[in-house]
Parts: sequence; C-alpha cells; structure tokens
Amino acid sequence: GGAETSGEVQVGDQLLAVNGETVKGMGFDAAMDAIVKAEGDVTVRLNRPPADRNVAWATLTEEEQQRRLDSSGIIKVCTDRACMNQGSKATVRWLTELTPETFSVTRCSCTGNCGNGPNVVVGGKGKPEKVVYETNSVGQAVKMLMEEFELSVDPQKVQNLINPDKNVEFALSDELVRQGLMQTVDVRSSFAGNRF
Repeated sequence: GGAETSGEVQVGDQLLAVNGETVKGMGFDAAMDAIVKAEGDVTVRLNRPPADRNVAWATLTEEEQQRRLDSSGIIKVCTDRACMNQGSKATVRWLTELTPETFSVTRCSCTGNCGNGPNVVVGGKGKPEKVVYETNSVGQAVKMLMEEFELSVDPQKVQNLINPDKNVEFALSDELVRQGLMQTVDVRSSFAGNRF
C-alpha cells in the first residue's frame, strides 16, 4: 500500500499512534480502523530498531569501513559472549547516545582479554586503533570518550541515561528505546485511501 511505496514505513516498525491518538495495544483491527478513518494527511508514530546499532564491523564493505575510519571517530564494541555478559549491549547504547552523529559506533567480535569487558576498540581520523577495557558503566563510557577523543559530553544526556523518565503507558517500548534497541520516529504523509 501507500506506506510501503512511500518508503517511510519499514518492516519491523511498531505502530504507537495515528494522528496523536494512541493505538498501541489495541490490536491490528483497531489500529487499521484508526488509519482508514483518518482524513487527509496522516501522522503515525512508530518505534523502529535503529540500523547502525545492529551492524557488525566485519559486515561493512571496505569502502564503508574506510569512510567510518575517516570520520570523527570509530568505536567498535565487542559483543562476543563474555563481553555481552558484562553489558556490551548497554555500552553500545550509551556510546551511541553520547557521541555526535559523525562518530561510528558498531559491534565487533572478540578483542581479547575476555573477562575485562565490555572491551571497546577506538580509532579513526588517523589515530591507530586501541582497545579500552572495562567500559561497563555510563561513567566509564564518558571517561573513555573524554580521554580517547577529547570529547565533552552533554551532562543532560548522561543524566537521561542514568535516570531515564518512565511513561507507564509505553513502559515496554520506552525501555526498548532506552536500551537502544528501538527508536521512535514520526511519519507524516498522505497515504492513498489511508491503506497501509
């Protein structure tokens, strides 16, 4: 339908609201009814897994790896079993949230020294790659960014990571967004006949 041809809605998106009215949890039929009944332009609020956070360094083309190496900085977080057990998913989320968009934050395989993780590889802009161990808290992530990239971090972002606001109505989705597993996007378009 129109949503697919617009390219704005992607497979895996979760519908939260239609024109500001909550449809999350109402079931498929109720959500479709809200879309069909909407007139004119339709704004849908969706939760979407962010693409870059799910990418593994080894899966990138050589050109893409080089583009990222030439960017402001690259950060590769080990997501092998030992580092995963030590919180590497959260580390990816923190570093993605705390760094500017020009930084590349990706997953990578084992960096060695298992048991001292999550291990993080830093580099870029002509800087040789280096492994940083025990990036297992927001504070350690901030310290690493300041020491390795001389990057000042927005205190409000740090506070939001340490103590995020909760919305009871969307508690599960909020938690997934907080963990960096999903992002919230708004899509505004005229869908022919409001048919997804």
